[in-house]
Amino acid sequence: MSDVLTDLVPLVAEVSRTRPHEVTGSSRFEQLAEWGSMAALRLLAEVEPRWNVRLDLRRYLATETVAELADVIAQERLRSA
Repeated sequence: MSDVLTDLVPLVAEVSRTRPHEVTGSSRFEQLAEWGSMAALRLLAEVEPRWNVRLDLRRYLATETVAELADVIAQERLRSA
């Protein structure tokens, strides 16, 4: 598991008000208990400063799984370095 994914999983659990053990890299955002547009915005607001990245909103909203988002964050970190 990547460092980004390791840190992202509990953050997604917190934002979506889902039990941490229920969130994995393969978790689909749309299937999380409290997932919706506000949770998506809260997560984005946490992700960008935590990893010092600016994510394209369309690309961010198109991610379907936690692992996919971790990959997007990692790619953006490399691009920004």
